[in-house]
Amino acid sequence: MNDFLPGIENPGEVAAPPQSAGNVTYNYTGINAESQQDGTLSRSVESGTVVLNSNGTWGFAGQERGGQLTESCSSSCARTFTQSAVNLTDTDSGTYVRIGNGRIILQNQSGETILVFTNPTETILIISFSDVSGFGVAIKQGSGLSNASVQNTIFNAKEFISSLQNTQSSSNTWPGPLLSEIGLGTAAFTGTNVTINGATSGMGQQITCTLTGTGCTLVAQLTLFNNTDPVLVSPYTVNSTGIVTFTDTQNVVVIGNVSADGNVALFPIPETNSGDMVIATKQATGLNNASLNGTYNIVVFGEVLTTSGAIITFMEIGTSQMDGTNETYDVISSAVLRSESCALTPCNIGTETLPGANFTETRPYSLTANGALTITSPTIGTINGFVSPDAGFGVTTNSVDSVGGISRRTIAVTVKRS
Repeated sequence: MNDFLPGIENPGEVAAPPQSAGNVTYNYTGINAESQQDGTLSRSVESGTVVLNSNGTWGFAGQERGGQLTESCSSSCARTFTQSAVNLTDTDSGTYVRIGNGRIILQNQSGETILVFTNPTETILIISFSDVSGFGVAIKQGSGLSNASVQNTIFNAKEFISSLQNTQSSSNTWPGPLLSEIGLGTAAFTGTNVTINGATSGMGQQITCTLTGTGCTLVAQLTLFNNTDPVLVSPYTVNSTGIVTFTDTQNVVVIGNVSADGNVALFPIPETNSGDMVIATKQATGLNNASLNGTYNIVVFGEVLTTSGAIITFMEIGTSQMDGTNETYDVISSAVLRSESCALTPCNIGTETLPGANFTETRPYSLTANGALTITSPTIGTINGFVSPDAGFGVTTNSVDSVGGISRRTIAVTVKRS
């Protein structure tokens, strides 16, 4: 992370917000995905408001909902899982400084550094956390919005779901504690209802522990699954600042938000065992490859499952340079590894931070008129997603299934800086 923060000459010097001299409020949605030192997994979705004050201070207030899972092991290869719900009111605050090239640095009261990417008008923020514990997107609040702001609009949607599995071991085998999914769908606002269609592609593990003398062998079979979601038709409301409210198929109230120009929408899906976030862009017209020409800041968040039973959470931050034909992808990656040792005494489950690394590659891409984006990576295959009608914001996903002993699911968000 620190390698991506050049240009801070006077950290205490704070420029006035370029779009106004006053305080600016954003509606925030994010995924929290923490692997604690003892191996405890936490997955949740968070929503609330972020305020950037003109005096160089910031504040956050919101609600976090999801779950937490602890795992313990014994000398007989057995595992015991315990799950609890997460339902918290969160607040945070601190100072911030702009460092150029669409970057803002937040520092909170505990000294944590948070990197924020923004478009030139600062109407959209992409927020990454230095401990690889998740990411979020914040949209500047509008004024005078209503149902008419999204009526007769179709959004293309991408979804990332990270779910905890509370299952017990049987005959020295058990489902791995994490499922990870990416989803694709549409949200159509017509009349007084929103209609949502979608499907997901997921990955998991089936772990087997075999006793071998004074130790054991731990092997995971990588599992795959696909789900088609039930079609949702629900009444919706949009308030004056862009808060969108509807009820999902499980009768859970979803409180999302839409940008003032109607180009980007965010929907956190609250569950007791997962972090589930939908990022959507309005269907475009008349776009082509050249529409993306320029430099984008990018945040990639993902999870990897391995045949050794490990879980890796990773993040990549950097730039995406588009020239009408190819993307030059240049990022710094960081990761947290959750692993299990197989010595019988003691039996340890824990986490460690992996060394960061730089990564660069050139990728051909194609963009259709309605904003559908396809990127071909020589290392991870097809990446697909959508961009907003003004080509200023994008969201993509990627999956890798059982290649080289791993499966992975990722979501990436980009914002144009120039």
